[in-house]
Amino acid sequence: WILFESLHVMPLLLIAIVLCCIFENVYGRTRSEVLPHHYDNLTMHGVSLDTLTPHTNTPHILSNTARFNEDIDCNNVQATNNAEDNYKNIMSCLSRGKRIARLGAKGPYAISQGISMPNNSTIAGNAHYPVIQFVAEVKTNFMISVGSYCTVNFVTLRANNHLPATCCSSIIGVGSVQHSFVHDCGLEGQTFPKATGVYFIGKHAQNNHFLRVTIQGMWYGIIFVATLDKQHVNRFSDGTVRDIVCDGLTLGGYGEFVGNSLYNNGWGCPGNPPIAGGGVYCLNSNTGALVLNNKIHSNCGKSLDIDGCSGWNVTGNHLSAPGYTWNGKYPFCKGAVTVTLLDVSDFYFRDNVVTNNVCSNKVGDGPYKDPNHVFSANPDLPRWSDLPARGNTLIAFELARREFTKGETVGNQIQHNTLISSCSEHGVVGLGYFASRNTGWQQNGHWKPNLYTSNNPFGSDVGSVRCGGNWYAGNSVCTCSHSPPPCNEDDCQHPDTKDWRNDPQCPKYT
Repeated sequence: WILFESLHVMPLLLIAIVLCCIFENVYGRTRSEVLPHHYDNLTMHGVSLDTLTPHTNTPHILSNTARFNEDIDCNNVQATNNAEDNYKNIMSCLSRGKRIARLGAKGPYAISQGISMPNNSTIAGNAHYPVIQFVAEVKTNFMISVGSYCTVNFVTLRANNHLPATCCSSIIGVGSVQHSFVHDCGLEGQTFPKATGVYFIGKHAQNNHFLRVTIQGMWYGIIFVATLDKQHVNRFSDGTVRDIVCDGLTLGGYGEFVGNSLYNNGWGCPGNPPIAGGGVYCLNSNTGALVLNNKIHSNCGKSLDIDGCSGWNVTGNHLSAPGYTWNGKYPFCKGAVTVTLLDVSDFYFRDNVVTNNVCSNKVGDGPYKDPNHVFSANPDLPRWSDLPARGNTLIAFELARREFTKGETVGNQIQHNTLISSCSEHGVVGLGYFASRNTGWQQNGHWKPNLYTSNNPFGSDVGSVRCGGNWYAGNSVCTCSHSPPPCNEDDCQHPDTKDWRNDPQCPKYT
C-alpha cells in the first residue's frame, strides 16, 4: 500500500520542483546578469564609461497571484490606470503559456519599472503603436531589457525623462543575448538625465536585429559597447535616428548600421564651447564596423567623425550638410567637415556621395581652430597653410594623421566616391578631398599608402589637396581628356606620376 501511494505522489512532487526551478530562472534574474559589469575603453563625447558602474537593481518579483492571473487575456492586454498593475499584467503574459503580451488598446500603458523579458517572449502592439511609458522616476536603468529569441514590435516606448541618472540607462538594453528582433517601434523621451535609445551593452550579444525603429528625443541614439567584435554581429537597419542631443550613433565596438536616416543630431555634447556632436562617432576602436547605404545629413557636427579606429566598411552612403545650426541657435556647429577619418587604418570607403556646400562650414569658422594640427606643416606656421584658401576653405572629405601621436593613417581604400564641396560666397573655396601630411607612412617609416581610385570631385571649387605619401591610380595613364577608372577625375591636375600623384610640397610635418 505504501509503495502504491508513493507512485501517485512522486510525479506530483517532481512537477512541483520543476515549476519552482522555471519560475526562479524567469523572475530571479538581476540587471547584473543581463548587463556586464565592465565597459572597457568606450569614451563618448563628454563621458567616459571607464569610471562608471552599472545599475544592478533586482527586477520586481511578481506575487503568485499576478503570475497566474487567469483573468488576463494575453491576446488582448488592456491598459489600466495603475502602473504597477500594467507592469504585472505584461510580465505575467511574458512568463506563462505562449509568452506573448499582445496589447489590445492604444494605451498609454504606464509601467512602474523596466520590463526584463524572459527568453523566447514577445511584446506585440498593434496598428496604433500603443504607448508604453514611465510616469514617475524608476530604479531600473532600462525600459525593456530583451532576452534571447525575444520579439518587440508595433509599440512606442516613452521614457518621459524618468530613467535614472546612472550608467548606461537606455530605453532598450541588449545584454549578452542572441537572436532578438525589435521592429516597427518608436523610442523616445529621455534627454536628461542622459540615456540612450538602444544600448548594445552585452559583450556576447549577437545576431540581434533592430528593423524600422525610430529613435528621437534622446541624449544618445545608439551605442555599441567596446567589447563587441566581428564574431558578435548586431544590426540596426532601415530606421531613423533624429533629434538626439549628442551623437546619433556611437560605435565603440563592432556594429552594423544599414539603410537608415540619421539627421538633426548633436547640438548638446558637453564642452566649453560645446562639442559639435555628429552623426556617427568612433574613438580608438579596432573592432571594425559596417556603415552601409545610409543617409546622414544636417547634423551639428560631422556626418562621420572617426578617430583612431580601424577595419570599417563604409559603402553606399549619402553624407551631406554638416554644421547645421538650427537657424543660428547653435553657432558652434559651424566649420564642420562632412567626413573626417583621423588616425585610421584599413578602411574600405567606397561608392559614397559626400558633399559640403554649406558656406558657414569654412574651417576658420569652427570654435576649435584645427585642434589636431593637420592643416599645416607644424603648429608654429599660420593655421590652415596647407589649404587652398586657408581658413576660408570648406571640406567634404578629410583623411588625416596627427603630427605628435602614435596613430597611423595607412592602408585605407578610397574608391569610387563622389566628393564635392563648393560655395558661391566670395573668397570661400570648396575642397573635395584632403589628405594631410604623414598619411601613408607607418610609425616605423615604412610606406603603406592609402589607395585612391575612381573618385570624382567634379563640381568642387578645388578637387583635392594631396599631402602625405599615398597612391592615386599611380599605374594608370590619366589625362584631363581621358580619365577612365581607376583614374580619379582630377588626377591630371596632379601629374607627378613618379610620386604617385602626391603634391610634392607637403609630404611630412616639419
